[in-house]
Amino acid sequence: MRSKGQAAVLILIVFATLMAGCTIDTLGLGEAILKVLTPKAGSWAGTTSQNKSVTYTVGEGGTQIEPGMRVGFFCQESWGTVSGYYVCNISIPIEGNKFDYDGSSINVGGTFGSTSTCTGTFSLAGNTGYPYYLTFSASGTWNTTWQSAAAKNSIENIQAEGDGIYLEQKHGDSVIKMVVHLNK
Repeated sequence: MRSKGQAAVLILIVFATLMAGCTIDTLGLGEAILKVLTPKAGSWAGTTSQNKSVTYTVGEGGTQIEPGMRVGFFCQESWGTVSGYYVCNISIPIEGNKFDYDGSSINVGGTFGSTSTCTGTFSLAGNTGYPYYLTFSASGTWNTTWQSAAAKNSIENIQAEGDGIYLEQKHGDSVIKMVVHLNK
């Protein structure tokens, strides 16, 4: 049986752990073991609340969203509609089980609920550009799941061949075989 003091300490540990983005496993003995949730590296995909696609890649070690996160959007304005996507071309750090990017025209953030699921929100504002410069804004939620491990590109075989170089370059599950001849 725990004392009130032990129970209060356990409650504080649980609260601090959840705020830090960790999960808790409780053993039958009541001992709390803390584990940091690390998302799987590779391709992630899902949809927004507007039924538009969201795609991104989690880097090796699960510490960042790689450049190229793509968020689809739709908005209805008094002057018409806008449908498109935003691409974030910088890496976004994952801290604990969360990431957040606050850019000049988009805010996007997510929370990994497990190593293979993530939920988040986005909001963006922009204009249509020349010649009309009509302003628009969109916001919503999104859900993604892990799809596959990141494809690793590598040179599998390299050798001299006549006056050129023979290469086999692996791209995920595909291989490109080529002979490269350089101008003299």
